[in-house]
Amino acid sequence: MFSVLVADDEPLERQGRHLLDGTRYRVVAEARNGLESVSLSRELQPDIVIMDIKMPGLDGLGAVRSIRTFLPQAAVIILTAYDEFEYAQEALKLGVSDFVLKPARPEELMAALERAAAAVGTQRARTEEERRLREQLRTFVPFVRLGLAYALLNGTVTDVRTLIEQAEFLGLCPLPSVVMLIDIDGFGEYARDRNETCRQALKQKVWKAIGTVVAQYPGSTTVPLHEDEFAVLLAVPPGIPRGSEEEVGAILRAAEATRAAVEAGTEVTVVVGVGSPASDAKDLSRSYWEAVQACRVGAFFLGPNRVVHWREIKPLVTGVPAETGRAVAEWVQRGDRAGMERFLLDFLNTLCARVPGEPERVKAGLLEALVTASRAVGEAGIPPRDVASFNLDLVARLVSCDTREELQTWCREAARLYTTTVNEVYRSFTREAVDKALRYLQENYARDFSVQELAKRVLFMHPDYFSRVFKRETGYSFVEYRTRLRLQMAKTLLMCDDLTVAEVAAKVGYSDPNYFSRVFARLEGKPPRDWRRSVPAASTTVHAADTTELS
Repeated sequence: MFSVLVADDEPLERQGRHLLDGTRYRVVAEARNGLESVSLSRELQPDIVIMDIKMPGLDGLGAVRSIRTFLPQAAVIILTAYDEFEYAQEALKLGVSDFVLKPARPEELMAALERAAAAVGTQRARTEEERRLREQLRTFVPFVRLGLAYALLNGTVTDVRTLIEQAEFLGLCPLPSVVMLIDIDGFGEYARDRNETCRQALKQKVWKAIGTVVAQYPGSTTVPLHEDEFAVLLAVPPGIPRGSEEEVGAILRAAEATRAAVEAGTEVTVVVGVGSPASDAKDLSRSYWEAVQACRVGAFFLGPNRVVHWREIKPLVTGVPAETGRAVAEWVQRGDRAGMERFLLDFLNTLCARVPGEPERVKAGLLEALVTASRAVGEAGIPPRDVASFNLDLVARLVSCDTREELQTWCREAARLYTTTVNEVYRSFTREAVDKALRYLQENYARDFSVQELAKRVLFMHPDYFSRVFKRETGYSFVEYRTRLRLQMAKTLLMCDDLTVAEVAAKVGYSDPNYFSRVFARLEGKPPRDWRRSVPAASTTVHAADTTELS
């Protein structure tokens, strides 16, 4: 149904509306002059307006001009006795759908209405499609916004024009100019005794607390990073000179407000690491790296619940390469004292050659290596309190070193402590973690879950590290162990003649019985049906929990 407004100063012409009875057109109002047609159009929002040109006061073309300002999508049909070119020309400029001469025959008017209805229908479809796209974008924009933020942090944005267009579309204006990294203090210990719901609830509270501050800075955005970290891409308010102390002060006030908001609004505190402002948004990856260093090194040396700016800890950062950090982690976790000692002594020689005559910078580099070792311990899931005491002792000893020989002795002592004292804790902890994993597998072997889910949500360990520990302790990879456990359970169930092979497969976690049969035959030497026929009746004494051969 299409709504129609008829505007004509002649009553007889307006009465012609009865021609539309029983059609898909419904006359919603009649106007006697131009001003009345504008008023009624504003009130009723008709789909189609039939307008006479010559009317008292405001003429038809003037009325159409006014109606177009608030009802641009309406179709307009002009009715007139004047067959003059200037009228038609002006009407076309106003986007009139049709131009019909009086007296119009009914079939001419209906044909004009049909053409107008087609135009209205097309416009309706276009409007609905735009509404649908806007709704899709409304739900998708947060993901696009996150994607752009991650690209800025990772330094993968190179096209400035595209960056500006995307930022304007996503509401990131003005563009961010600095990065803050927010790390929850003691999250590992908090998470250890709580389930996933509690952990996610805490992170949501921290996110909201951060958001109360970030919302005050248009163009800024917050993105989640690792389990206990958030990055804020902060847009400094316009009018503050770039590269000035005023800009640094504004950034630090935002960081302090964020720290205070989390402390006041949650049960935890945070360290806020702040990078230096970037010259343009493409350089935010450098600011992010600085914020990471400020957060981690600052927390190590200065403690929790504070704001740390990059320039505060810059003298302490000498740059332990990422691959070296991974090597340190391996030495600590394996208890390889000789390997770690060689690394520290070689690193000491490198530092002495790089910054000759600057013993404080050499010590700072060794402290950074100590931070790397501490992070390796943390990735193993060992509570920081278990290594804090000798960490403090090592720092105190390092500060008191005056000669290269004393620094070499310190390196050997650090290697000894980290690969013996830490390793004792680590051995106990990892055995406990593997035992917990085995119990979890025993209870959930039929459920599909990844090693990542088990490591992060159940054991609170790094998945790669857990995988190595699990294989070392059991002799099997996680997938191999679960497969063999499932088959142990399957052999027990196959003893029951009332269960089909497909039913046994489903009970031990295989949705595809054919795949189950292939796995069974590969490990047991024969398909399930053949195995069932070959097992003597006396074997029914096997118990489902008999998995000793796996451990």
